[in-house]
Amino acid sequence: TKTALRAKATREALKAIGLEVYPTTPANAMTTIYTPKSNEIRKILKNDFDLNIAGGQDHLKGKIFRINHMGLVADYEAVWAVNAIEKALDK
Repeated sequence: TKTALRAKATREALKAIGLEVYPTTPANAMTTIYTPKSNEIRKILKNDFDLNIAGGQDHLKGKIFRINHMGLVADYEAVWAVNAIEKALDK
């Protein structure tokens, strides 16, 4: 499906720039990235790129961020999210 392809492409791109996908066997509905800098990255994405990325809850709060692949997500939006994350990491 388009969702599965988009999820796989997103995960591979994020791994290529050095991020850790969580868990090791992720669902296609979303890609979750484990990083202790989750809050900092999400703040840069929101302020500099107008991109809202979900964070973690409970024991994962501040340790992960999540990228949705379900619903009406165009391929260019997934590419934009990966590009913005890479730029946020540079900051």
